[in-house]
Amino acid sequence: MKQDDFKGQKREQHFPIPLRFLRDGKFLKWLTSTEGKVWLYLCSWILRGEMRNEFCNYLYRKYFIGKNKLVARWSLQNIADTLELKSVGGVSSTIRSLEEKGFIVKQPEILHGKRVWAYEFGTHSGEPHFYEYLYVFTHFAKQKGEIILEKFM
Repeated sequence: MKQDDFKGQKREQHFPIPLRFLRDGKFLKWLTSTEGKVWLYLCSWILRGEMRNEFCNYLYRKYFIGKNKLVARWSLQNIADTLELKSVGGVSSTIRSLEEKGFIVKQPEILHGKRVWAYEFGTHSGEPHFYEYLYVFTHFAKQKGEIILEKFM
């Protein structure tokens, strides 16, 4: 891939996962699940800059610039095809599960007169460093904290 292929995407071509999560069996099990794969794929497409696509630019300006939110957008069919999943319905139920757990927030948008979804993954701190806060990490940190508290009780 050329550097330009990442224009509008993450400034770095790697995805930082806090080491404490890589030592957490529950997180690793989730990461290798269908849910984890769909989440990672969509997360790799978070809009962080201007792109060639007009709709993506609209989402970038509305969410990343306007609300300090991290959003991505792909069709269910694209996700199913790319990840070689059996059905669009399976992708839809996986996304519904991600939403129910608080890993993403579905944001309704209109594209060519049809409702489509943008998927919100977290927030960022804004200029100058753009530190990102992903909902999934908050969930697993809270879960781990609850387990530790149970041991003390």
